[in-house]
Amino acid sequence: MLTFWWCRVIVSVWLIAGICGSSATAATALQLLRMTPEGNDVPPGRQVVFQFDRPVVPVGRMERRADEVPIHIQPALACAWRWLNTTSLACQLDEPDAMLPATRYMVTIEPGLVALDGAAMTQPLTRTFVTQRPTVQYTWFHHWQAPGVPEIKVRFDQPVTGDSAGRHLAMILPNGKRAGVQVVPENDDTGHNWVVSPAAPLPLDTSVQLRVEPGIVSVRGPESGVESRVIVSFDTFPDFSFLGLQCRSIRDRDVTITPAAPLSAQRKCNPMRSVYLRFSAPVLKEDIVDVLNIVPSLTGDRQNFDPWANVRTSPRLSRSHRRGQIYTVRLPGPLKAFTTYGLHTLGKPIVDVFNRPLTTGIHLRFAMDHRPPAFHLPHSVSVLEQQVDTHVPLYVTNLDKVHLKYQTMTAKAKQPEQQHDIALRKVEDVSHAIPLKMRELLPTASETQPSGALQGHLTTTPRVGDPKWFFSQVTPFHVHVKLGHYNTLVWVTDLSSGAPVPNATVQIFSDDLWGKATAMALADATANEAGIAMLPGTETLDPKLEIADNWGRHNDHLTVRVQHQDQLALVPLYYDFAVSTYGPNYISSSLRRRYGHIHTWGTTAQGVYKAGDTVQFTFYVRDQDNTRFVPAPQTGYRLKVHDPTDKVVHEVKAFNLSEFGGYHGEFTAPASGAVGWYRFELSLDGHEHRWEPLRVLISDFTPAPFRVTTELHGKQFNAEDSVTVTTQAKLHAGGPYADAETRVTAQIRGRPLQPEAPQLAKFWFDVLASNGVQTVFQTEDKVDETGALQTSFTIREAQALYGQLVVESAVQDDRGKSIAGRATARYVGRDRYVGVYQKDWVLQAGIPAGLEAVVLDEHREAVAGTPAEVKIEYLQVKAARVKGAGNAYLTQYTREWVHVASCTLLSTTVPALCQFRPAAPGRYKMTASVTDTQGRSQSSSLERWAVGRGEVVWETKPGHALDISPEKTSYTVGKTARFLVQNPYPGAQALVTIERFGVQRSWLKTLANSLEMIEVPITEDHLPGFYLSGVVMSPRVAQPLGDNQVDLGKPTFRIGYVRVPVRDRAKELIVKVTPEQATYKPRQMASVNLQVTTRQGDRPPVELAVAVLDEAVFDLIQGGRSYFDPYAGFYTLDALDMRNYNLLTRLIGRQKFEKKGANPGGGGGAGPQLRSLFKFVSYWNPALRPDANGNATIRFPLPDNLTGWRVLAMALTTSDRMGLGEGHFTVNQPTELRPALPNQVTAGDTFDARFTVMNRTETTRHLMVTIDAKGPIEPAAPASVSVLAEPYKRYTVGLPVQTKRAGRLILQARAGDAEDQDGLLIRLPVRKRQTLDVGATYGSTNEDEVTETIAFPQGIRTDVGHVSMVVSPSVIGGVDGAFAYMRDYPYICWEQKLTKGVMASHFRRLKRYLPASLSWPGSAALPQQTLALASNFQAPNGGMTYYKPQNQYVSPYLSAYTALAFNWLRRAGYGIPQQVEAPLHTYLQTLLRRDVMPDFYSKGMSSTVRAVALAALAPHERLTLQDLSRYQRHVPAMSLFGKAHYLMALTEVPGTESLQKGAVRMIHAHGNETGGKFVFSETVHTNYARLLASPLRSNCAILSAFLAYQTASGDAPSDIPFKLTRMITQSRKNRSHWENTQENMFCMQALIAFSQVYERETPRMALQSYLDDKLIGEASFQDFKDAPVEMRHPIGEADPGRTAPLILKRDGQGRVYYAAHLHYAPKALPTAPMNAGMTIHREYSVERNGEWVLLQSPMQIQQGELVRVDLYLSLPAARNFVVVDDPVPGGLEPVNRQLATASTVDADQAKMTYAKHAFWYRHNDWRAYGYSRWSFYHQELRHHAARFYSEYLPAGRYHLSYVAQAIAPGEFTVLPTRAEEMYDPDVFGQGVPGSLKIGSAKDAKGREGGK
Repeated sequence: MLTFWWCRVIVSVWLIAGICGSSATAATALQLLRMTPEGNDVPPGRQVVFQFDRPVVPVGRMERRADEVPIHIQPALACAWRWLNTTSLACQLDEPDAMLPATRYMVTIEPGLVALDGAAMTQPLTRTFVTQRPTVQYTWFHHWQAPGVPEIKVRFDQPVTGDSAGRHLAMILPNGKRAGVQVVPENDDTGHNWVVSPAAPLPLDTSVQLRVEPGIVSVRGPESGVESRVIVSFDTFPDFSFLGLQCRSIRDRDVTITPAAPLSAQRKCNPMRSVYLRFSAPVLKEDIVDVLNIVPSLTGDRQNFDPWANVRTSPRLSRSHRRGQIYTVRLPGPLKAFTTYGLHTLGKPIVDVFNRPLTTGIHLRFAMDHRPPAFHLPHSVSVLEQQVDTHVPLYVTNLDKVHLKYQTMTAKAKQPEQQHDIALRKVEDVSHAIPLKMRELLPTASETQPSGALQGHLTTTPRVGDPKWFFSQVTPFHVHVKLGHYNTLVWVTDLSSGAPVPNATVQIFSDDLWGKATAMALADATANEAGIAMLPGTETLDPKLEIADNWGRHNDHLTVRVQHQDQLALVPLYYDFAVSTYGPNYISSSLRRRYGHIHTWGTTAQGVYKAGDTVQFTFYVRDQDNTRFVPAPQTGYRLKVHDPTDKVVHEVKAFNLSEFGGYHGEFTAPASGAVGWYRFELSLDGHEHRWEPLRVLISDFTPAPFRVTTELHGKQFNAEDSVTVTTQAKLHAGGPYADAETRVTAQIRGRPLQPEAPQLAKFWFDVLASNGVQTVFQTEDKVDETGALQTSFTIREAQALYGQLVVESAVQDDRGKSIAGRATARYVGRDRYVGVYQKDWVLQAGIPAGLEAVVLDEHREAVAGTPAEVKIEYLQVKAARVKGAGNAYLTQYTREWVHVASCTLLSTTVPALCQFRPAAPGRYKMTASVTDTQGRSQSSSLERWAVGRGEVVWETKPGHALDISPEKTSYTVGKTARFLVQNPYPGAQALVTIERFGVQRSWLKTLANSLEMIEVPITEDHLPGFYLSGVVMSPRVAQPLGDNQVDLGKPTFRIGYVRVPVRDRAKELIVKVTPEQATYKPRQMASVNLQVTTRQGDRPPVELAVAVLDEAVFDLIQGGRSYFDPYAGFYTLDALDMRNYNLLTRLIGRQKFEKKGANPGGGGGAGPQLRSLFKFVSYWNPALRPDANGNATIRFPLPDNLTGWRVLAMALTTSDRMGLGEGHFTVNQPTELRPALPNQVTAGDTFDARFTVMNRTETTRHLMVTIDAKGPIEPAAPASVSVLAEPYKRYTVGLPVQTKRAGRLILQARAGDAEDQDGLLIRLPVRKRQTLDVGATYGSTNEDEVTETIAFPQGIRTDVGHVSMVVSPSVIGGVDGAFAYMRDYPYICWEQKLTKGVMASHFRRLKRYLPASLSWPGSAALPQQTLALASNFQAPNGGMTYYKPQNQYVSPYLSAYTALAFNWLRRAGYGIPQQVEAPLHTYLQTLLRRDVMPDFYSKGMSSTVRAVALAALAPHERLTLQDLSRYQRHVPAMSLFGKAHYLMALTEVPGTESLQKGAVRMIHAHGNETGGKFVFSETVHTNYARLLASPLRSNCAILSAFLAYQTASGDAPSDIPFKLTRMITQSRKNRSHWENTQENMFCMQALIAFSQVYERETPRMALQSYLDDKLIGEASFQDFKDAPVEMRHPIGEADPGRTAPLILKRDGQGRVYYAAHLHYAPKALPTAPMNAGMTIHREYSVERNGEWVLLQSPMQIQQGELVRVDLYLSLPAARNFVVVDDPVPGGLEPVNRQLATASTVDADQAKMTYAKHAFWYRHNDWRAYGYSRWSFYHQELRHHAARFYSEYLPAGRYHLSYVAQAIAPGEFTVLPTRAEEMYDPDVFGQGVPGSLKIGSAKDAKGREGGK
């Protein structure tokens, strides 16, 4: 039974159903209002619904047998009849029984149905509908076999016969003549896809239509297709001819040159744009290169240069051809300006892709024009050296003048606007550089070089583009800035000498230095002798990062100003001067706001709890300064605990931390809540940071009394090595766990190979296998009498060449449950590995490239002396002419890797280089191979793309990178860290810094050689690590070379970073834990002494958190000891909080453009005291203070657990000292009883209540064991057995038990002799043997009283179930999140801007549904402001664009959507700009009349967009009845979104009533109905995403359309809008908003329309609900936002078989929505599956003899066997909040891998192959758990049930699985599996029950019951 009342009561406003009239007036006859579906070509669905005009049945048993329903359907359907509510009867169909397509169904309703008011149907009624007949879904061109022989693929919506396709698909020529076609199935297709081609070649250059005609026959139904339309139009190719050239003029206009055009009559081509050859058919470059001569030659004087290398062509034979279509081939370029070229064919003619030659040669001359005026300023931000005469280059072409308007700034003053003009000498058609002599524009004294900065704008004559902004400075300084959180370092050196500049004044500004007369510095400092100045960091300068995160040049930003005497340098801290944190690996770096460095850590007393337990927790908070942990703020905290579904289950809204920075508390995990990981979220008032100090696992578990350890005899193993595994099972209470079944499994898990040397981390090694995990050994055995097992095996070679050997030992407990322990070692499949590295992401033809290779041994160390073969291959694409249809020759392509170069390398301890030169553009593969000492090979490969000569290649090697390699991957305190620097500038000085959240330490070091070592002694303050940075600056080393020469001597710099973890316990507190005794007995008083010191012996004030935890539970905790270790929790290295900026990034000639995105019982006495006090935590104190000497003693009574206890003492000081101490003691006694029981059973189950007894002494004893059972069972005499018990051996004794009813079974077991006795008291839950059924009706009323009838079925249980009435004042609720989403969304394009504007309008109209706390500043004005922007996105043709207002970017859908939005805003009272709307309407009218849709629009997409346009135009009286009638034939092709808008358009035009009804029927045909919801579904092509389509948007549009139809027709309110509204609001239940802007827009528009029709009146009402005359509840509503109220009456002894009125009375005003439910359980389990809106199927399978075998009820398995459970769910329509609840029978327990002792080998069985004939094989489109957001996302594996949760599931098939293990022998009921909607429980699917018999694992020689 599902127990979700906690979530059914606390539901959102939309829980209540849609409206249906509840007080229908009796008439002379019962009337059928609606049958769905109805009409022609309806989707072949899984539901037929009959809605009557009044209640026909009461709320009660809603399912009906076929003989109870006087409805007959022919052809017969396997209906599962069910009343959805009191008025609607549904034929529900399981998936295999769905309607057939292309079938006419006749439905006859015979007299016999009688309404509750006595009215009956008196006459038979017949209706028919036809399911979808064959139609063409879409077509696409497959291939042209010849110029007149196309192959076209045609896909039908269902399988059709080839014969009918051949007869009714026709190619029609212009004269109406039919061309014969041949139709063949595509590959092995079953009839959906056909390839259609003409039987004979079609005439050339002819327009052809491929038509589909009536008569297409479906394979699945008898109704032939009626479709008659052109499905594709195309033209055949003309004769092959050369059509001349095309280009662009310098005025950017098209130029076409015909072959015969004389040169004098031609327009000239722009030499900066491409020139194209024009042909009548596609031509490949390869067929031109050797035939076409171009004069003058394009190679010029260049040798080995192929000008055609960068020209690419394709055959284009998979596209349609249109008459007049031109096919171009680009000529190599650029071509010379003002030059006349000649084209001449030589020898053989040019041929097209069909191998047709040109009949005449090419002889054509054409002329290039002068280049258009242009300029290029590559350095808009520049830095110039003061002492060197360098200038900013400006590249100009055909310009007369350059004009500069600028401001200047020097150390002394600023000067405002100035102007400088530069006259240019006449240089035609050559782009040449002129110097912008910025230094000459700076004011300066006559005897000094200028130093300063200027910024301004550049324009030209003739005018080219917009003014260009520039910033430049002349400075003698190199400045490097490190902006950190706690400080900022500025290093100033001299550009000429590289010497530090001491005494320089360094300031940081946030003000605009140019716009303000006097700017105030945020901070200033003076540089020291090393040229280093230290200033505050962002914590002081910009704590919220409001300035530092502005990357753009023209946004507010920080600026560093450096002045020394009269010399100046400025470093604006924006993108242009930023430098990446380069390193051998990625260095994560980010600036963080104040308190962004806080660490939190916490733990719980127990680590893992059960649902309903009280969770005791503690956590601590520490901030960090730049070196250590420091106290965090003490006040202003808030705590939330989230369950696995993200629901908040505990909250502390305001609290302070203790003086030790801690907080402790407890909360009770909800008994019926979700299980899984609960996370703690901590926040601080006024700050956006969120921390998670801890998580805790809530789960069902049964701790094992023993621990399994697995040991391997080595740490690394090679293939073919022998492995010895030692398995040990020891009891927590002491002694061995002996003679238990054990399985040992060895697996190889592939892992990437990481070299031992950090500098080799960049090399790639191919070692992984496609199969990530491979089992290489498995055996089953037993541990011996000492609990030990030794296993040996030889590793066979694995698919992965490198990885991890994982060995798992799984020992079965006395119930058969596997308890696992694991050990790992490194696996090496080779003793030599070769790795490769290539620095470039893109290669360039003709330019040398290199591949580095390094060889490692099995220890991952670089090894010398191993030959490595390097092979370079090129992917060669070969074209071959193959004779095709019509004697045409077609081009076919083959691809193969061709060897082009090789190297033989001999490995050394450093990488070796193989150099090669790519000869041609294309793809290259570089492979290095080695053979190890055993003759086994291994290779590694990389692929790169090479571009042709002359193409721009983005440089991929970071231009400023300095290689710094650490000697080790981590360090400890007291050691010296060494870093090797590969220095490109010997003799240069380097700034070395140690950083974290700022600079910790800095110093200068001269790097004398090309390889230098940096040494750093590691101290405590380096914990938990740091980042070492090196900045090396090379000053000018030579004067600049002459003009147009490369300046090799310019100042430059490099920067490198390395992350340095420091892993040390130097700051750890030593916590000594000393129990006073090693062994106790149950219920004794335990005492433990604690002492805390530092490692140095100090005794600082500390706080202790102490937990004494059962070792058996400790073993379950993922992470084990680390879960309780504050030191490990706190000491983790954060990302670097630092940004680097350097002036030299913009030094002229220094800038590089980099490729973006490239890388427990007492004894004695006559009888034992029964042990019943079991606790997993025997002591917990989260805030224990030791005395001044660090000592404390704890005393506590022990529970009854016989186990080991672990004392965990966590100590923390107020700052950065912390630690964990552990102590251990055991609790045992000479006689030990343990239960070996199921976790729970079901009423009716039969099983042995088993206990094990063990003699924990060194001598054999006679033990008397007795077991007694009381409770809901058949009477049974106690069992009494004498056992001769050997030392430490376990003996099983059982009492057969048969349960009768639900309750709690009390088991008492006693064992002992005269020496010692033990006793146990166990309570075992017996669960009800039941399934739940739900009947419901949903309604709404404005009346003061409404009555629904409840009929309690006979034969139902009275200990479960209830009648409920749930009431609400609105079905609209929770929309505030949608408004917040739209308010805060970063809108960019017009669709988003427009949607935001309309939503701002809706915000005002839905205020009454919104909380007062939600504000939207500016929402009143935003709509009009948005409308004012519309013209910016309107193209000249009147259509709308997303970004650029040009005709080619117009979106037809966006245009129609804009017109719709204008209508919405006009109705809201806003003024629409007519200058935009008028041309927009004209565009839409053109759209309706002409085919101007984009090529990718299908017929359905085009029809849908036109429907939206119709809906937008209809309110403006621009449409007539004739217009809308003309589009009626297109309605079937429309999507539901289109149909809805077509219906809305119809409601605006008089005389369209019949058209409206037809449209409504078409939409209804796509509906799926439940008692309280309606949802419409369809399948559309993925291309509809281009229309921003989604199923929810369509449903929202349908709601708007139905409301408009209801208003226009004047019909009485229908229940569909209300049910649809419930579905829409439920769709975003667990999210604050719908998925995207379109869904939010159309859904909100629909909800507004609904509120205007149904919720005009504010609720002011008091409600009472009665069953008969007994009051069952009351409610009061004063606001739409009031929460729903549930009023409930439990089923009583007198209820079965009676009928009673359920009355709802209202006093006041407003509409009330209600849901009347009857939840009941039949006494007998159903024997057939139930379909109440969904179907679910379950399979059990077991592995036997290496194969999975399906089990059939009654099922039989053995104790200890694994059972794989597969659940298959089928949904006919979308569903919300579906939960699958699969009851687990008493003899099974799910394998939960969240528990550390679970066997992962067992858990992985759910991923293995399936049994033969499994349900899985029936379909190939199952959606797995976690498949996507719209699938099941949360899983709970509990002892009594496995549950899976979802939020929204689209229609389709879903597969879920888990593994369970047989833990107890007996015969158990397997209750039916069930899926239901959590908030609409009357929508469900249910499987069938079964029985499971589990045999005992003990054989005849086992020690059973004293044998």
